Amino acid sequence: MFTLIFRIYNFLHSMRALQERLSSQLPTALSSILTRTENLPGLTREYGPNDDCSSNQWSEESRDPSTTGITFRNPEVQALIQRDGYTLLSEGSARLKPTIGKAISSHGRVGIVALKFLDGVTEELQVLRHLQAIQSELNRTIKLLDVIKLNIPPTNVVRNVIVMPWQMPLTRCLREAHFPCAVELLRVQFLEGVAFLHECGIAHLDLKPENVLVDGKRGSLLPQLSIIDFGLSIFVESEETLVEGYRGTKSWVAPEAGTEHGPVMKYSALLADRWSCGQVLKYFASFLPAGSTSVLGFTYAGLLSADPRKRPPLREVLRSLRGTSAKRRSGDGSEAIVAQKRFRMLW
Repeated sequence: MFTLIFRIYNFLHSMRALQERLSSQLPTALSSILTRTENLPGLTREYGPNDDCSSNQWSEESRDPSTTGITFRNPEVQALIQRDGYTLLSEGSARLKPTIGKAISSHGRVGIVALKFLDGVTEELQVLRHLQAIQSELNRTIKLLDVIKLNIPPTNVVRNVIVMPWQMPLTRCLREAHFPCAVELLRVQFLEGVAFLHECGIAHLDLKPENVLVDGKRGSLLPQLSIIDFGLSIFVESEETLVEGYRGTKSWVAPEAGTEHGPVMKYSALLADRWSCGQVLKYFASFLPAGSTSVLGFTYAGLLSADPRKRPPLREVLRSLRGTSAKRRSGDGSEAIVAQKRFRMLW
């Protein structure tokens, strides 16, 4: 019996020593593992109306600007962010990429905001500033609230962090709202936004539902749509402006862009965006009642033409969609009020 008790004592003593040794090493090891896995390419798929995509707001970010642990999970970064007036929130952050943060602002503007580390090799900040300077009701670009410059020790690497309103993912809005009026309104707003980008000389090149958010807090009767993530966007002059190499997300990128693994293709950036618009319109159509998608189906079929030159200008598509939406709204004037109430309940 004495021998058994002695062995148990030795076992517990060795476990305590092991625990003390691991407690100092485990956080570092886990941090290293997380950093490595966060930079692995993510899986993408086409989402339908019954899929759960509520955690996708700001999360479909394939271009991680940091391979050195400079993310919002870094305590030094969190301290610098707080010094600038933003307190990172842990709620919901586990489902976000490490380069995307959810925070509360102490600057008296929007309460809950989204923070995003920018990759220095993209033109995202220049594109956002260019678009913010243009006042238009058709400008559906996400609002740029602030730009934070972080000087991160010990290497003193300077990173830009953009601050934007925190909004609802499009998929969650469509899936939970279930009112056709919102689907019709948002699909028109989406096309208005992309047409506006093109007329301002911007090709987005990563159009998909995950890069569309919805805001219902502006006091308007119906929700307002915002387009996000300009990390792949470029400035263009016309349909003849070509982009080289695969850009975008599988299932949402035009066929002429080729594949991620090559060969490298050259193609019109604006015409490629039109194809992606067709895919997003097709996605919207999956939320409409049966039998109400004939006009929309004809529209996105044209945008999804294999021949880029046969894809109609977005202004032509808008005229068709606005006319259809107006006829439906005139048939039931109370639908907008019902839509408003249901949308606000989501918040």
